Amino acid sequence: AQALGCTSVHRRDSDSRYQHLDGEPVFPLHQELSHLGRRADAVRESATRSKLPPGAGERRVALVGGSFVGEMSVDVAEIRDLDPDTYRELIGLSIPDGYPEIWRKHLIDESFRGAGDTAFDGDRTTLAPVSPMRVDMCNIALD
Repeated sequence: AQALGCTSVHRRDSDSRYQHLDGEPVFPLHQELSHLGRRADAVRESATRSKLPPGAGERRVALVGGSFVGEMSVDVAEIRDLDPDTYRELIGLSIPDGYPEIWRKHLIDESFRGAGDTAFDGDRTTLAPVSPMRVDMCNIALD
């Protein structure tokens, strides 16, 4: 981004499509630009919910991401359906060594799932610290 004279990077998966609300496409860029780079305290009131820890209000929002709806975000659904053990082993490769087994299981169960398959009915924003293991790379912006 810096080489191009930009302060942020905005990424979309090539196979993702925009959701619609009231017949109009919803562009993730709106949420990204509304929050990215701002102080957490300035964003708190516009967020649907806040899980911001005490004392973190001066921190800048460095990552904005959007969930997707529909099929899994990578082509592993068939593996999961045909051979759950192989699926768990494959997805487990992305989890650093040393994670407790209960955390590994939870991360594997949550990986690549998106936000379900219900129709988009409006933005919901959560202001919170986020683990890199929980970031869905389909729609993401970094400052």
